[in-house]
Amino acid sequence: MKTISVIIPNYNSEKYIERCLDSLVNQEYKVNEIIVIDDCSTDKSKEIIEEYEKKYNNIILNKNSKNMGVSYSRNKGIELATSEYIMFCDSDDWYEKDATKKLMHPVIEEKADFVVAGHYIAKSDSDKIEVKYNNIFQDENINKETCISYMTISSWAKLMKREIFVNNNLKYPEDIRNCEELPVIPIVAFFSKKVVYIDECVYNYFQNQNSASNTAKKDLSFYDKTYSEFCKQIPNNYENAVTQRMVEHLLYSKNFDLIRNKYSNKDILNNINFCKSQLKKQNIHIDFSKFPFRKKIFLNCALLKIIFPLKLYVKLQEKILGN
Repeated sequence: MKTISVIIPNYNSEKYIERCLDSLVNQEYKVNEIIVIDDCSTDKSKEIIEEYEKKYNNIILNKNSKNMGVSYSRNKGIELATSEYIMFCDSDDWYEKDATKKLMHPVIEEKADFVVAGHYIAKSDSDKIEVKYNNIFQDENINKETCISYMTISSWAKLMKREIFVNNNLKYPEDIRNCEELPVIPIVAFFSKKVVYIDECVYNYFQNQNSASNTAKKDLSFYDKTYSEFCKQIPNNYENAVTQRMVEHLLYSKNFDLIRNKYSNKDILNNINFCKSQLKKQNIHIDFSKFPFRKKIFLNCALLKIIFPLKLYVKLQEKILGN
């Protein structure tokens, strides 16, 4: 039987950690290890986890000696894991009860070593928005170009062979606190022998207003740093795919955050001009076909340097997601 370790970085999640752990101890396909890395929590979450550790023999609590951040905690979890496959879960999120069963199916039946699935954006247990990627991963088996260009960077809602991290010395960058997954997760997919997408939502991404992704950011240089780190790990013959990733990461996501965090029009235009210079340098035709219609509009307006509809788009997205 294939074994699974789930790694949970925890910091002050006393309101949510029970829901997270309950979703994992009750999986139909048993999780062999639930490794919780506590990053010096100051609330009662550590005590809650300790109670679960006493009750369940597959829960392992490891405590950082000082606050080190989520990347360190994930790296520590990978180091401690003894299972063949690993998954990640944020401490305020939770998995569907049949998640591991669905994720493991392509491993058993097709010998996949990297499986990616859809997820829910969850405001509560009953208020959810479904997010799937069948427009991006149109073939069940995903090739390397698609991994570089489009693989979602979130660590969760994926099942990955641990040895790919270890054999290729892939670690989360501990000096970067945002988008730190870009130089890791697509690279794990790139080095995998077989990557499979399942058209199922297996994970609940909770819209916690206090989470790092929903916190205002004054310094957005992490976008450029993580893109640079990502590029270093890709062979030169994948230049077009790398540039396609830039469209998603810098032209879309960074511009979105620049607007969301009320940067000046000059800053937005400087970022657009950089992206356009990269596109001109590579002389590639941007493939918008795998982006949703709303994102295509945003990207086209960005390339035309029409900023007002970009700002309107960000406001509408924030309203839809409740940010």
